[in-house]
Amino acid sequence: MNRKIPNDGFILYLALIALSLTATALIILTRLCNAMGADTRRMALEASHRNMTASAMIWLTRNKDNLVDTASLQPLSLDASAFEQAKGSIIVSYEDTPEGSAQISIEIQCINNNFKINRKTRFPAASMNIKPLSIRYYSGDSSTK
Repeated sequence: MNRKIPNDGFILYLALIALSLTATALIILTRLCNAMGADTRRMALEASHRNMTASAMIWLTRNKDNLVDTASLQPLSLDASAFEQAKGSIIVSYEDTPEGSAQISIEIQCINNNFKINRKTRFPAASMNIKPLSIRYYSGDSSTK
């Protein structure tokens, strides 16, 4: 038996359909991988931000007396060069409020490729057992002299 193979291009159509489906699948996978990469970079930047915040809080607990004595008028810029995931800055400031209480603010800015996080956190100085300047300097407290 001698069968004749039809020359109407059916196999060519199947090859073109398989090629277009493969190209479509590759385009979809590429977009998904790019989105996953962007999410990974964003999550790494948020992790760097959390690490910088934790570093600032540790610095505050260790240097709370220095903060009150020397930095009441100007913000302090802490070294953030050890964080390799993102470039950033950490600024800690101590502010007296008119009510006689005090606030500590931590401003952190992280930059990584196309992503940027800039957040400022404020909390009462009493939560860190830091007395306001007006009480420490003018009440006769001799622990700071």
